[in-house]
Formats: sequence, structure tokens, C-alpha cells
Amino acid sequence: TWVFVGAKTSSSVTNIVLGAFGYSTAVFTRTSSTTTAYLDRYGGVYWYNYPVYGFGFSRVSTVRIFDCDYAQPAGDCAHRLCWNLDYSIGGYRVGCLENLNSNSTWRKVMYKGNQVQTCAPDNNECLNQNGNCSQNCINTAGSYLCTCLNGYILNINGKMCNDINECAIRNGNCSQICSNSDGSFA
Repeated sequence: TWVFVGAKTSSSVTNIVLGAFGYSTAVFTRTSSTTTAYLDRYGGVYWYNYPVYGFGFSRVSTVRIFDCDYAQPAGDCAHRLCWNLDYSIGGYRVGCLENLNSNSTWRKVMYKGNQVQTCAPDNNECLNQNGNCSQNCINTAGSYLCTCLNGYILNINGKMCNDINECAIRNGNCSQICSNSDGSFA
């Protein structure tokens, strides 16, 4: 039996903001540690289920279950979900969004099924013209995203990178003249 666990912004929307699949035995097994999750090879994520503290998943095994990674080290927050089990609404963390316990609109989502459908292999969009990204292309399961080098910001179209004019922000912290250049400043 497989399980899908996720979160959505309200009961009236159908889009899931973040979620993961796993075998029910792996998803619901109690974690023996408040700092280490275990890998479910089917879903490819680490699950944790520690009573009173939290329930959720992460792409890395080292987590801080007792505070839903509130004080986590930088990075990879986008692929984490943590529900504080003593709240009927919200959930502490959905991706990089935190402090959702008191948010009455967020909803926990769980689906359970008996058959696992096989999916086609992932299509790496980055191999075809760099995914039409102007700088970096990162392949993800079922999709991709464009990122920019330091000194650039992703355009609203999600593909092009625009130079950040550091000189327009507090004169680039320069004490005299600030000169902007493509991707940098002096």
C-alpha cells in the first residue's frame, strides 16, 4: 500500500503545494530518533514520524524533528514538509514556509492506495537547449527550473536572467563612485 502526503493552501484549492509518495509501512513507522529520518526507496525521500514532535519528509536524512527544522542549516528547505501532530490545522513547515500552525487555511493532505502506477522515466528538459534557460538549468522530477549566476536575478518569465544593478541599492555599499557591470560592480 502506498501513501501520498502533502499540503495545500486551503480546502477550496485542488493544487498540492508540496508532497511525496512512500510505502505505508515506511511512512507510518515510528522514527526512533529525533534527528535522523529513514529512506523509503520507493518514494526516494526520508520519512520521520516521532510522536508529539512531528511527522513529515525531507530529501536529506539529518533533520531536527523536535522543532520541524525551525533552526535548520541553510539549503534544501524547499523539499521538506513537517506537521506538528498536536495541531488539527496548518502544519509547521511546507517547503520554506514556516510557522503555519496558527494558519487556519493550510490543509494537510493524505491519500492511500493499493496499487502503484509505474511512471515513464523523467525527461531531462535541460538536455534540450538548456531548457531555454539563459544561464543554469536544473532538472527536477517531472520538470526543471532555471537559476542564475551571482549578480543576476531570474526574470518573471522564469527563464531569462537579468543583471542586478548593485549600484542602485545603497550605492553598492561603495563609499565613493559605484560602477555597475554585467553580473558585477566595482
